[in-house]
Amino acid sequence: MQVIGAGCPRTGTLSTHAALTRLGFPCYHMAEVALHEDHTRAWHSFLIERKPMDWNALFSNYSATVDAPAAFPHRHANPRLDMWLQVVEAIHVHWAGANADRDRCIAAFNAHNRRVQAEIPKDRLLVFRVQEDWAPLCEFVGCEVPDEPYPHLNEGTDTVKAGLSFIFGIS
Repeated sequence: MQVIGAGCPRTGTLSTHAALTRLGFPCYHMAEVALHEDHTRAWHSFLIERKPMDWNALFSNYSATVDAPAAFPHRHANPRLDMWLQVVEAIHVHWAGANADRDRCIAAFNAHNRRVQAEIPKDRLLVFRVQEDWAPLCEFVGCEVPDEPYPHLNEGTDTVKAGLSFIFGIS
């Protein structure tokens, strides 16, 4: 793994996923869990059944990763979707606690960002806002700025207004 996006969900992760992929860093996003049954099973086994994860196998086709989704709605009749939602809920509970309200989620978000910034050496850390477009990200990963607009995907009004930061670590 060359680039690890440690930012929280709804902070531009899907846009950053598209940007990193465009820059030549095949990027793992939580959407992969929904798209690939083997990923759904692996995360379910790891988070719900508490079995070991084969990280090399899971990330074998990726050199970057972003996202860790928060809470999702009720269960569905589709067993694969149900398993995926259990994984997502387990991540949320681990990250912010069960039944976390808005304030607790914000506190968990801020604590997560502080922890990442404290643990990653400054020369290997980028605190990035997708509104900054290509330049800081390209400089950080050592790529030329593409001659195309930065991908702005899955942007909710509240997320864009908040201008939430996305945090990267590079290996």
